[in-house]
Amino acid sequence: MPGVTDELEDFEAIDVDWSGILIGNGTSLAISNCFEYRSLFEQAKTTDTPINQSDISIFEHLKTKNFEQVLSALNQAKAINRVFDLEHDEIIQAYSRIQNALAEAVHGVHVKWDSLDEKNLSSIREGLLDYDFVYSTNYDLLLYWAINQNSSGFKDFFWGNNFDLGNTEIWGKATKVLFLHGGLHLYKTSRGTLKRKARPFENLLDLFGTPVDDDENAVPLFVTEGASSDKLKSIYNNDYLSFAYNRFANHHGPIIILGQSLDENFDKHLLDALRASTNRYIGIGIHRGSKDSTELVHEKTKFLTKFVGFDVRFFDASTHPLGNPSLSIDQPTMVNL
Repeated sequence: MPGVTDELEDFEAIDVDWSGILIGNGTSLAISNCFEYRSLFEQAKTTDTPINQSDISIFEHLKTKNFEQVLSALNQAKAINRVFDLEHDEIIQAYSRIQNALAEAVHGVHVKWDSLDEKNLSSIREGLLDYDFVYSTNYDLLLYWAINQNSSGFKDFFWGNNFDLGNTEIWGKATKVLFLHGGLHLYKTSRGTLKRKARPFENLLDLFGTPVDDDENAVPLFVTEGASSDKLKSIYNNDYLSFAYNRFANHHGPIIILGQSLDENFDKHLLDALRASTNRYIGIGIHRGSKDSTELVHEKTKFLTKFVGFDVRFFDASTHPLGNPSLSIDQPTMVNL
């Protein structure tokens, strides 16, 4: 594209009042490279208690790689079998295997709570407070842990344990946080969408995969589909996710995109929402790393072709508070000899 250079601005040099930020997996990778994992479906095939071929066949029959969808379908099958007084031990066993494999897969790739520096979490929290809306497609717990260091100034549309679609009005100034693809702290239950909370001596990662009190049918709520069209189906099948996506599609004001590749195959639903918005001002963070001039121009050009008619500013992701290299827990430790 004519006129495209390899220049990336410093984020602080862009004089724009950004009202929102869309956060992707790149922000988690800035904390730890452990988040550079395969899909959880592939990971679940290699855990200590992996899903077996029968379990895989269920995913294939339902044409999905979404654990929430498969676990919900198995719950429905159990309920129907009870009505007709049919044997369903194999369904119960499949449910248990799939749920255990999912929990092991998540635990296997997720950074542990005690490996995180409180100062880094505080830096993430402060960086989020700069925005009116924070939209995240990550289902890991990093943002949730950072926000819950001190939840003052944040609203997540959960006024109790359960999301209430009829009660989403927010008064006063607050940073609104929405998890567009669900999260490890969210569960689909018989009463709707539940936000699970930590317990004494047990953080949310420890609790993941364990039974939810008083609801044997509760399943984790996060979108693990690959194709964008499949992600969108899962989103529209849930009250909270559809609400969050609708808010994102109707975002007003300049928005930052950080840690997101916005691939047409996997993220078209996000692109469609951004393109449909009245906002025409976007800031895009690019990780410079070891990219040469040609690679940077190519990456910028790809984004520009996705946002024709937008005013796009490109900045070095490492100059953003959420992309600061000092946040990484993978940095080598200095040893005094």
